[in-house]
Amino acid sequence: MRSAHAPIEVIWDYGPDGNVQHLAEHDVTPQEAEEVLADPITADVSRSTGRPIAFGLTRRGRRLAVVYEAVDAITVYPLRLLMPRSSHARDTKLQEAAESREDSRP
Repeated sequence: MRSAHAPIEVIWDYGPDGNVQHLAEHDVTPQEAEEVLADPITADVSRSTGRPIAFGLTRRGRRLAVVYEAVDAITVYPLRLLMPRSSHARDTKLQEAAESREDSRP
């Protein structure tokens, strides 16, 4: 799993079955996915795929979960996008974590 705030390089596949098309099907831009990958609120391992997953908020305030393959220490290949169903408790916890992190930044 990557550490938060580490520099990253993202591999984008613009082909018809690539990860950019998958994002577009969910009305998500590569930039939004990169925002979450570059600065996740939390990271874990996907229970369904066993791959790393980054959870975070985009600058527009959208909650995203991005499943990715770690190619090396700084390169990631996004595989799947999850837009978690709304859960007030989970939304509140994620928002509080994001606000706490923003308050602690210089």
